Amino acid sequence: MNQASSTAHLIESDSPALAGLLRRTVANDYSLLAVIYQLAAGNCSNDQPEIRREPGVSFNPRSARICQIAISDGQLRAPTEIAAVMLSCCAIGSLSGEILQILPPDFSQALETAQAVHELLGLQLLDPSNVVITIAQSHLLDAARHLHMRTTDLATNEAAYATLVTAAEVINSRYKNSLLSRKIELSLSRALPLIRLDPQRGHLNVQ
Repeated sequence: MNQASSTAHLIESDSPALAGLLRRTVANDYSLLAVIYQLAAGNCSNDQPEIRREPGVSFNPRSARICQIAISDGQLRAPTEIAAVMLSCCAIGSLSGEILQILPPDFSQALETAQAVHELLGLQLLDPSNVVITIAQSHLLDAARHLHMRTTDLATNEAAYATLVTAAEVINSRYKNSLLSRKIELSLSRALPLIRLDPQRGHLNVQ
């Protein structure tokens, strides 16, 4: 109980919006999901130092953003599905033992789903479920929305854009009419001009 309480505090300080969404969506499993969130958040690239931040604007961590997308746009509602979203944000291999210790039996599928998401994002999964596709699309949408905020050089950003486009074309073709696929396409259509825009001088960088 103490562990659940302390991790609930972490998720609420990390992302009040996600905490509120989880309380409204899966209230009975909130404490367990808070524990899973802490475990995942401590082992993923939530800080994202390559993302430019506006002074004075709070930063919503990557894992929280992806969870919010999967719930709000992807319509995932089952606690096991939300747990899979959280776990998909971290390096699962090094955590599988610790994860299995805290997951109740009816949540064991969450780990397999998260692993399948990693495989799909690497374009190595041939027959993904709709839940796996939805979580992978949530990752793609978040990445597409933040491409223009990267502080890395233009060539690196263009390479990231190209990788996202390829993944989106493959994954969206399996779930073409979803709200998420449309949002990914829209975000990517806006991304390339924005990442080529020089924020210091206000014109396109064509080098």
